[in-house]
Amino acid sequence: MQEKSISTRIASLDYARWIFASLVVIIHIPVIGGSYIMPIAYCAVPFFYMVTGYFLYDNTPAKIGMKITKALKNYLKIWVVSFVLLTSIVIIMKVIYSNPLGWSLKDITDLFVVFGNCQAAELVTIHGVSYGTSALWFLYGGAISLALLLGLKRWLFSKKLFFVVVALYYVSIFINYRNYYVVPRTISASFIFLYVGMLSHKLVCEYGNLIKNRMMILLFITLVLIVGLYMEQILFHCESYNRFVLLPASFSIFLAILKCKTRYGGAKWLQYIPVKCTLDIYIWHRFLYAVLVGVLGFNFHKMDAVVIFSLLSIVSFVMRRYICLNRCKL
Repeated sequence: MQEKSISTRIASLDYARWIFASLVVIIHIPVIGGSYIMPIAYCAVPFFYMVTGYFLYDNTPAKIGMKITKALKNYLKIWVVSFVLLTSIVIIMKVIYSNPLGWSLKDITDLFVVFGNCQAAELVTIHGVSYGTSALWFLYGGAISLALLLGLKRWLFSKKLFFVVVALYYVSIFINYRNYYVVPRTISASFIFLYVGMLSHKLVCEYGNLIKNRMMILLFITLVLIVGLYMEQILFHCESYNRFVLLPASFSIFLAILKCKTRYGGAKWLQYIPVKCTLDIYIWHRFLYAVLVGVLGFNFHKMDAVVIFSLLSIVSFVMRRYICLNRCKL
């Protein structure tokens, strides 16, 4: 979540950030042909969790603890700031459009126990159409998962913990397969991918050359798993992140991206694009869509996701480059 120096950034991951950020937008905002992309689009959030987990890895438990603590503080800070800002705006919009402001006990528990967000804080009805304005569960779930990783740091690389985590994950998927909200996303979509991202770094360090020499096999497995995502969607009409093939498919895609990595050589221009631009897209895309389409009445002719992604990319880049340049002058 934090900005990384050019020496620690990986070009293939930076390219992939933008691809997966666009897929996150497609999950929430309509676009022509979006339904055909949906099964693989749900690999986007796991990818971002795995990127965070990947950069948490270190050979020494003490350094891992420091990295996890820093990431935890960062996640919490961004969640709190984003929640307060977006909820304040949503409350104003609710008043303007005569939406009820009441908060139920379920809203409170959803916010502070289960999801890190709730319907009362993020749903607004404009001219009879309901719009979600955020997807902050990603930050809340990430923070809780990082706290769990911190508590388990002594056993992170034990085989017993690995099998327990994977088993609990698949139990949660089984329970949620037809009952979407039974197991919180912290268990069913957050912790597992942060954990696997960290393990993938260890795997690359120990078996990097072997994986590179078997790249065609890895790509074949990745392709088979992507087909599996589509078959599972067609056969079982999966909801959100409750997919049995999602974990192996996301891991395989992530590993393939890593092995395509190149340090900043031919991709030096990427150093000028702040890492947090893709985070801005994640946090603000639903709100911008609600404003442009719901409030202002724009019609993007089934290209809504493309327009929102493009606008946010430009605005975020300009603002973050401006902030960066001002900091450099100080």
